[in-house]
Amino acid sequence: MIFNQLKKTILLFLFFYLAIIFSKTLLAQSIQQQTELDNILNSAEKIFKFMEIRDFRGIWEGITEKSKKRIIEDIYKYAEKQSKKEKKANPLNREMIFEDFNNCGPLSREYWNAFLENFDPKTALEQSAWKMGKIEGNYAEVIIHYKKSERPAIVQMYKEKGVWKLGLVETFWTWIK
Repeated sequence: MIFNQLKKTILLFLFFYLAIIFSKTLLAQSIQQQTELDNILNSAEKIFKFMEIRDFRGIWEGITEKSKKRIIEDIYKYAEKQSKKEKKANPLNREMIFEDFNNCGPLSREYWNAFLENFDPKTALEQSAWKMGKIEGNYAEVIIHYKKSERPAIVQMYKEKGVWKLGLVETFWTWIK
């Protein structure tokens, strides 16, 4: 009888011990997941705020490498087309364009000002509901639903070098999917 009582006590102790360890592990995972969700949403919001205040360097640093490459390529191709039309040599190369954007030069300012003439970040920031979509590894979706729209925008975020970046081209240049 004493043996059975001791056995029950040991099993009960072991059960509670494992329950405590398991709950601590779940709590740690939950905190880590919430931190990651916050990082994703904060990164997305930060880019829209950079757009609102026209912080072009902040925008450039907050978008994906794929977006940067596409923007550079689009500008280069446009310059090529204009040069051919005018029967002149293209004064730009991809490296010059990249450096201009890195240094917030005149091409960068012209590009972002034109972009922001057609895109109002205040709508997303002040008149839309934001929520998390799916998260899979280094990919996440932020769902932004403008109050007057039937369908939400699904903003694609990518984790590059440990930092969440806005997939500007991946989200809004729909014809390149």
